[in-house]
Amino acid sequence: IDAIKRARICVIGAGLIGCRVIANLAALGVRAIRVVDSQKVNEAHIQLSPLLASCKVGDPLGQTAVKLVGKIASNVETDWVDAPIESRSDDLTKIMQGYDLILACTDYPTPSLWTELNKAALVAHQMWTIATLDGLDGQVGPSFKPFETACYRCLELRLGSHAADYERYLAYTERLKLGDGVLRKGYVGLPGFADTVAGLLIADIPNLLNTGTGFTVGKLAIFHFPLLEFQTHRVLKLPRCPECGKTARGWPTLAPYTSLSNILEDFWNENRGKE
Repeated sequence: IDAIKRARICVIGAGLIGCRVIANLAALGVRAIRVVDSQKVNEAHIQLSPLLASCKVGDPLGQTAVKLVGKIASNVETDWVDAPIESRSDDLTKIMQGYDLILACTDYPTPSLWTELNKAALVAHQMWTIATLDGLDGQVGPSFKPFETACYRCLELRLGSHAADYERYLAYTERLKLGDGVLRKGYVGLPGFADTVAGLLIADIPNLLNTGTGFTVGKLAIFHFPLLEFQTHRVLKLPRCPECGKTARGWPTLAPYTSLSNILEDFWNENRGKE
């Protein structure tokens, strides 16, 4: 309980998932919540989230979330950063400074945010996690602990290697990174989908704050809503990851493998003609 009351949490994204997470954090009684989002309230937010039902289209989403916290728990410190959720890593490093846990809560996959946030978290040595919706799938985690668990780049490389059609997977992720409006146009699903994703994330928050060994640490949890299927996948750290691997931290690379035949050949050439 003390860890929760002392916790300072930064939430990136105040949409359908983010506003639910923020409301639950306020109810938990954390010390401070920082909200990062420059988006505006739209009709989908009002229609699909009871928490935003009293808002008007065009209201700043982040500011609305901060006001929501005040209604739930007036003793929780809040502030709003009016910045795009997909900011650059340098900006994110400044934004997350002084916070214990970073939550990336988006209503659609945002690989460009996750890529930049991964870089910033590695620099700042701060733990962060993902909560998002991808079509009819809800995703919670992994929670990343810099240089201890796999980082987002490890996850990205593994997902690509397991894709049935790698070229199609690359095209999809590139369109997402470019902010393709068609892929982000609308929320697909019921309001309960966002409730489920937010609830699963909040259920792990006490573990992450108290021990740093929550259920989502190093694990990707996927909930497939049409069939009510829940799966978890352990994400293994890549020793040669370009972001968090040994070479990325300036460690010397291993010498290339040398076979016995090569050693004997070198010895023969060096000693040829010697008595």
